[in-house]
Amino acid sequence: MGRVLLVLISLFLGGCGTVYTISQAEQGVNMKGSYCDNIDHVFSGVEYSWCKLNGAPRSEVDPAMSKGNFHYVGIDIAFSFIADILVLPYTVYKQVSADPIAVRSEAR
Repeated sequence: MGRVLLVLISLFLGGCGTVYTISQAEQGVNMKGSYCDNIDHVFSGVEYSWCKLNGAPRSEVDPAMSKGNFHYVGIDIAFSFIADILVLPYTVYKQVSADPIAVRSEAR
């Protein structure tokens, strides 16, 4: 039972915006079609998910899928919020001592 829980937690954290932004803070993050220039360290996972959701529309035929994957991002925002609270002491330190996380936006 413990191994199954460990595998599930690692799968959820693999797609978590908080884990991604903290691990890529020095290099910056890539987002296709994002309107964001940078992301603050504090609550970076929630802000990353918001930037993904509020990006340029995709050029797909199906209008329902043109704005982004809301279901995935909505779930990620909830988990990222919890993870952001857990790492708040570290991100507050990074917010004070480092520049914001750069966002490299690529055309879709």
